[in-house]
Amino acid sequence: MKQPSRRSSPLFSPISIAISILFIIVFGSITWLAGGIGFSPGPVSAKSLPGIVMQNYQSHADFENNCNLCHQPLQKNQAVLCMNCHSDIASQVQNKQGLHGRLDNVDQCASCHAEHKGRSFDPTNEAVKAFNHNLTGFPLDGKHGQIQCDACHMNNRYDQSKPDCVSCHTEPQVHTGLLGTDCQTCHNSNTWKPASFQARPFDHTNTRFTLNLHAVDYAGNPINCTTCHTGDPSQTTTQSCITCHNNHDQNFMQKHLTQVLVRHDGPKQQQNTRIVNPSFHTGPACWRAGRAGPAAFSPGVPLLAGRAGGSKRR
Repeated sequence: MKQPSRRSSPLFSPISIAISILFIIVFGSITWLAGGIGFSPGPVSAKSLPGIVMQNYQSHADFENNCNLCHQPLQKNQAVLCMNCHSDIASQVQNKQGLHGRLDNVDQCASCHAEHKGRSFDPTNEAVKAFNHNLTGFPLDGKHGQIQCDACHMNNRYDQSKPDCVSCHTEPQVHTGLLGTDCQTCHNSNTWKPASFQARPFDHTNTRFTLNLHAVDYAGNPINCTTCHTGDPSQTTTQSCITCHNNHDQNFMQKHLTQVLVRHDGPKQQQNTRIVNPSFHTGPACWRAGRAGPAAFSPGVPLLAGRAGGSKRR
């Protein structure tokens, strides 16, 4: 008795196999010609910075159909493809400088900079939202943590801001050219005032010479630190007082020098101090402009400054 013949599955018929092979060839060819766009999860960003061109492209959208510029099939590390265009980032990584030179996962670009989220999506701004600013070496502590990013990073140029204070803060005119530009020596991010000097909170009153009568000069203009401190900011000399008051108040200086000749420029020179009228320094006349009294007179601090300021600006 003959056994009935078993029909073969149509999925594995010669015609089905031929159609499948043809489909694979056609789809593969189209995908290859389209640069892999058939596998794209969505449009890439068209955001760019004005005037910035990399490898003849202004944005990712310019080479959207050329997927192999950003993707290597079966390759885990794609960062090298990113840095082929972003040469500035490659330089940071190579030289271990800048932000990207500090990152541990610098070869995982997509972990910070997402893509395929639409033409208006900005990969850089998206990365900033969850960015740890401590990685820059400039933590946003104190009042720096209260300001918006664009207060320091103009026009979304996060690569051009500098960590030095004077790049944002104008040096106060009162001590321009005297203390340098390393503001952190005296100021901190929690509060600008009071400043510290030589590791102590600074108040000019504590120097035993207040600025009550030396806030402005004879013309009514603010007196800057460099008016009296021409060198070491912790020191001043009698000559700076004499020069100023001789030029503007010769009558006072003549009377003052008749009463007392003082040289307090150092411990050794104290021996040369000649007081013609000792009683002049026992009353308030000489020190009421800023001194704490006769006991406050010390080497390196001019006695004349306290009395001279009092002659015109009471």
